[in-house]
Amino acid sequence: MSKISDFCKENNLNIINSENEKRIIQRSNYIEDGWFIVSNKEETEFSVFEIPLFGGEEDLIDIFKTIEEAYICAMELC
Repeated sequence: MSKISDFCKENNLNIINSENEKRIIQRSNYIEDGWFIVSNKEETEFSVFEIPLFGGEEDLIDIFKTIEEAYICAMELC
């Protein structure tokens, strides 16, 4: 199991899309209002995006080197 999979399991997160190039991580099983994290396939870069309330284009908030840092940022958006 990868570090991301372990972290998601420990923090009740879902990998809702797992393509060859990236993984999308969120609390829900689908993208909804709030936030999501995108990791690259090497799991060395984690981008946090915020989704506006009632829809619209997501905004890149920041990019982190660890899933832990990205998750802390995402939780501050709640």
